Amino acid sequence: MNALVISFTNFSRNVTGWLNHVQYRGQPLDIKRGTQIVVRVSPAPAVDGYPIAQLDALLSGGPRLDAADREAMLNDCRWQR
Repeated sequence: MNALVISFTNFSRNVTGWLNHVQYRGQPLDIKRGTQIVVRVSPAPAVDGYPIAQLDALLSGGPRLDAADREAMLNDCRWQR
């Protein structure tokens, strides 16, 4: 998608609106000062990884620990002084 070119003055007067434009429409902005483009604001890349909302389901589907293994894990996780 081509970048939309706007003036620095325009950008500075409506920063929130322009950042929303970039975020929700996915269109980058080229911001110019005078006749020269000085900066581009682009949407951030998608974050890789596992969605936190699905973490409980992932962990609950894992192997079950017996009492001794749970106790050992708890001891491993405790703060060491």
